[in-house]
Amino acid sequence: VDPEPWKSVFVDVANGTPDEPTKAGLLALVRHGKVVWNAWRNAYPCRVHRAINVVTTVGPKVDLRGHVFQDNVNFAEFLFGDDADFEGVHFRKTAIFAGAQFGDMANFGFTRFEGPAVFLGAQFGDDARFVGAKFDDQTTFKGAQCGGKARFSGAQFGSHANFEGTQFGDLTQFGGVSFNGLALFGGLDWASLGYIYVEFLDDQRAWANLRGLDPQAFGRIDFGGAK
Repeated sequence: VDPEPWKSVFVDVANGTPDEPTKAGLLALVRHGKVVWNAWRNAYPCRVHRAINVVTTVGPKVDLRGHVFQDNVNFAEFLFGDDADFEGVHFRKTAIFAGAQFGDMANFGFTRFEGPAVFLGAQFGDDARFVGAKFDDQTTFKGAQCGGKARFSGAQFGSHANFEGTQFGDLTQFGGVSFNGLALFGGLDWASLGYIYVEFLDDQRAWANLRGLDPQAFGRIDFGGAK
């Protein structure tokens, strides 16, 4: 097994270096798929460090702000680390993030999903942001896990938004959200989530227990002004 399967990506100088990939380099890694991407991400992690009023990002962050994905894109089970930034990204077709793992401060603010958005069983640390995001008619966060202070404020959902069994930490914000059809927030037990997490069920459950999350209960959550 090649211990550095990402090396061929960075033969092209336009892609930057493994510790400082350009946007083109990140997109090239995406095209190589989950195995190459995750090997690179594990070798070059990204972490945020918080001090009083100061947040510092250490390591190469995933910054795809404003990119337009013209075709279907599959990020299933990708590892993103902290501070992954998809703000203003436009997904013209299906966007799959099933089982993807984000650290803290994932940002999907004002992202546009024209096709199905699949966050089935995805995991987010604290401060996940979907502020002002616009979703099409098929959106699922079923079984997704969100740490504290997830923000969906002002987001717009189409005819079908599925949050069944989603685990929300405290101070989750759905203020001013528009649901333009069916919105599902029913609880599910862990056995029912087993088919989503498959071999990761024990890890996902341990992650939730560590944070006091429950797929059948909300913490402090705000739907003020939602429609």
